[in-house]
Amino acid sequence: MKKITVLGDGQVWDVRGIDPAHPGVIFEDVFCGRVLEEKARLRPGIFGRYIEKGKAGITGMSVTLALLDRRNRKAQEAALAIVQEVAASAGSGIAALAAGRGYKPGWTRQESALWKGLSCVIIGGGVSRGKTGSIVVAGIKDRLAKEGLGNIAVTKARFPGKESGFLGAAVNVLEVACRQTKARGLSRAGVISIDLGRDKTGVGILMVNPRTCGIIKNTSFLWKYRFSVRTVRSNSRIKCFAKQKSLGLQLRARVIHQLAGLIIRAKAHAEKIGIAYSTHVGLALPGEASADGYLLGSTDYLPFFTKKDGFHFTAAVENELARCGFPDFHLHIVNDGIAAGLANIKLGFDLKRLKDGKYAFLGPGSGLGGCLCRVKEVR
Repeated sequence: MKKITVLGDGQVWDVRGIDPAHPGVIFEDVFCGRVLEEKARLRPGIFGRYIEKGKAGITGMSVTLALLDRRNRKAQEAALAIVQEVAASAGSGIAALAAGRGYKPGWTRQESALWKGLSCVIIGGGVSRGKTGSIVVAGIKDRLAKEGLGNIAVTKARFPGKESGFLGAAVNVLEVACRQTKARGLSRAGVISIDLGRDKTGVGILMVNPRTCGIIKNTSFLWKYRFSVRTVRSNSRIKCFAKQKSLGLQLRARVIHQLAGLIIRAKAHAEKIGIAYSTHVGLALPGEASADGYLLGSTDYLPFFTKKDGFHFTAAVENELARCGFPDFHLHIVNDGIAAGLANIKLGFDLKRLKDGKYAFLGPGSGLGGCLCRVKEVR
């Protein structure tokens, strides 16, 4: 059986050392959708005609739209140059990590060395789709080859978008959910998983086989049920100082209530269609998550959610569920970048045939998420 282990701190957005000429540059500065946007905005005469519907100005998607415009060769060439430049920078970042040159605040030498011996890099996020993704992958391969690291495989993610959060949250809770359902003598059961995003929060139910500890794949893709709502957010960034703390705590309570409501909704749907379900629920979310259910770092739209705020994330959701009459649920949180990596390694490959080694996932979106895992055969 293949076992997947998350190695150390897989979050690489703030890794330094990727550009020897500019030691202050971090990985996210050169590889994310924001970088495409910044470079495109320098040439408004070209990319100004490729503004997404509903957006106020040029975005990273504008580069992709220009790249696909066969009627405008000049725009295509400008977009190609930007994508190739970003891909080369991404390759340099991966090379720095794989050579043990990458560093970030808090990393030890041992943590930097974890990236040595990298077998494969999976590229997800918006830049991995279609023609853009093919150019990015080719550019990264080319740069790695120039760095003497051509043995590292580079591939596009099978699950590049929001679905990776659902799937990774389920993978993260798979073992404990399968133990529970196997003890009940079930041959199949549902695992409830949630992805908490900046704009939308979704819940899904995936069917699992407790005996093989695997997700059941069928013609209806992987979901037995999917539902999403707009994430509860403030209209403006809530800064962490006293006069806004009250507003932040109110927002926190609303988010927790929303999450509990989604779990209850999924439970009700499972009962409606007659499927058993595990009471162990997976949740993918931004920020670093600890094994005991705390957020150690968060984003501006989740204020006062961290351990330093005295807030126990999983306990808060479980208490809300208990208050609603459902005391038996257990929540397991995981960073969304790590969730995406788990999903793409566990479900994006034929795991039985996957070679032992170290596999990295990089998911550039508005920022950069990542995950480093070891795949190893165990008996």
